[in-house]
Amino acid sequence: MFRGNAVWERESYPDSDRQLMSRVSQGDRQTFAEIYRKFYSGTRRYFSSLGGHRRSLDDLVQEVFTRAWQHRQQFQGHTNVQARLLGIARNVFLEELAQEAAAENAPYEHYLLQPTELEVAARTANAIKARIKQASFPAHKDFDTYDFSIIPSLNKQEVLQLARGEWIDKHDNCCLIGNPGTGKTHLAIALGLAACRQGRRVSADLVFRFGLRVMVG
Repeated sequence: MFRGNAVWERESYPDSDRQLMSRVSQGDRQTFAEIYRKFYSGTRRYFSSLGGHRRSLDDLVQEVFTRAWQHRQQFQGHTNVQARLLGIARNVFLEELAQEAAAENAPYEHYLLQPTELEVAARTANAIKARIKQASFPAHKDFDTYDFSIIPSLNKQEVLQLARGEWIDKHDNCCLIGNPGTGKTHLAIALGLAACRQGRRVSADLVFRFGLRVMVG
């Protein structure tokens, strides 16, 4: 039901990972310190993406690594550090939810539903980030930073209507034409970002010196 690895920073692991985890299982503090430094930020991002904690993020992360060290013998035979830490982080998170549910006298169904909802939200947010990154926009420019007073004749509501993407569904084209410095590139990027948030694939590329072409689909 709850995988929870949507936002965990992905790492590539060499074949020596088995040996590394074997050293940890035998009580090698230096190797464990190396794992701590390498995975602290990723573990923190994991909890941050889930939100709604009574304890601080750093406290939750420390709990994960404290348990990892206390049960270091279980590292023996594992070949993926990230998978091992993620399993511990899941347990810490679910225990945190269970304690909150008990304190609030929340129904059991609510306790089961909450981690699923958080997982879906985290995956959606990361999918949007991935699409925006893949689009390769030259800058991040959105509608809230565009000065519509530059062109008084430009209908703001019509531009924002374009952001809904209905013209994309109809397979229409949207051409932004105007003098230099009027914000054509800004609006093109904003439309592209809106399309990314709607789950569409976007590709942005500079067309010589004339501006930006944004292809969505």
